[in-house]
Amino acid sequence: MLKYKVEYETISVDEYEKKYQEQQLKYVSKKAAKLGYQLVPA
Repeated sequence: MLKYKVEYETISVDEYEKKYQEQQLKYVSKKAAKLGYQLVPA
């Protein structure tokens, strides 16, 4: 905010949880691939 001089944008709890879940899924997928596994939807 200070460094790039952009306005602070608040996000809703739902948006935050969705972003967090996407980040976690991406992390787990990378970790699984590194260990030689592949994730498939159940």
